Formats: sequence, structure tokens, C-alpha cells
Amino acid sequence: PVNKTMIKQYAKDHNLKFKDCREEDLIDAIVNEWVSAGEDYDTITEKGDLILRKFKCYGDESTHYVYNIKRNELIAQIAKKHKRVLILFTRTEHGEELKKLLPEAIMISGKSSMKERKKAEMFLKENENAIVLASNIWSTGKDIPEIETFINASGGVSQIQQIQKMGRALRISNNTGKEIAIVYDFKDEFSPLAIKQSNIRERTYNELKSYEASDVRIRG
Repeated sequence: PVNKTMIKQYAKDHNLKFKDCREEDLIDAIVNEWVSAGEDYDTITEKGDLILRKFKCYGDESTHYVYNIKRNELIAQIAKKHKRVLILFTRTEHGEELKKLLPEAIMISGKSSMKERKKAEMFLKENENAIVLASNIWSTGKDIPEIETFINASGGVSQIQQIQKMGRALRISNNTGKEIAIVYDFKDEFSPLAIKQSNIRERTYNELKSYEASDVRIRG
């Protein structure tokens, strides 16, 4: 995982003064090295700190989401029916497959420059028909209240990360008058692992329904 110790070590290894660097720039540099090496990553929050974890392809279980034609086509169909859509993916290859089905969308990942990321943000804010495909660089810490629809394109079981991803769309927007958001997730049944992950995510949604202040409606 990327933590402050690793970030400081990266700065030292590259003859940079840590105190003169922005932490997010150093994280981007570390992630770009992972991407160049053919590795991917995801993010979690642990004890209030953002943690990046790198991983390599673990066989069919990790590629079921990426090259699942029917599932990807369904995601594209849903996206085209809604406004100001954010689709989050984990693996860059998955984003690329979805981009083929949604050529009108803007895609950003760990490789994207700050200028490209800002362009995607403004695209969502200024265009009601916008669709943005983003890797987990936008799973936390990105405040775009205008997002009306969120689609979880990847699996996953982390309750904290699941809620954080949903949070990208659950803010009221004074700019557009948005008061509600639509969140799409999938009951995947193409492998034992996918079934297990889907059941865990479904339990999280059901738990959210139990809170008095929460207005969560689940449709099968």
C-alpha cells in the first residue's frame, strides 16, 4: 500500500525534497510507475487515511468484469438513459472496453494529467448528457454535486469503499437543482466469487435502508 513512508521514500529515491512536493503529485508519480509496469491499483480508506494498493491480474476472476460483453453492453445502455453519469471501474482495461461502447464519454485514469481530470470534471458540471468513465482515482475525495447517476462497473466487497463510491453522486446540487441520485450496481452470478461479492454489497445497501435518515430504495 502507498502510505506516507513510501511517499517520502519515493521523494528521496528521486532526489526530491518531500517538504517542497505536493503529496498528491508524488502519489500520482508512484501510480504512473505501477501503470507503466503493467500493474493496476485500487483504493481503500483505513483509519481515515487513503491507501492505494497495487495488484496484478489474478486470472479469470479478475477479468470476468473486464471482458464481459453482455455486462458491459448493459452498463452502456443504462448510461445512455440517464444524465450526468459517472461510471467507476477498477482496471484500466475495463474502462477501455466501456469506452468502445460509449465513444461520447470522457475517460480518465491514473495516467490522466491534472488538466485532463479537470476537463472531465467540468464536462460533468456543464453538460447534462455527460458520461465520464473514471478509475478509482475518483472513488474518494472528489466533490462534484452535479453527478446524477453513479454506476459501479467493478465488483468489490469493501463496505467503506462502496459507500465512498456512492458518495460521488449523493450530494445535493444547487447548480442543477438535483435533490436525488440514482445508483446502479449489479447482482453478478458468473462465478462463485462474483456471487459472494454481490451478496456482500447487497447487504450493505440493505443496511443503509435501515437508517431512519436514509432514503435508499433498492430495485431488483
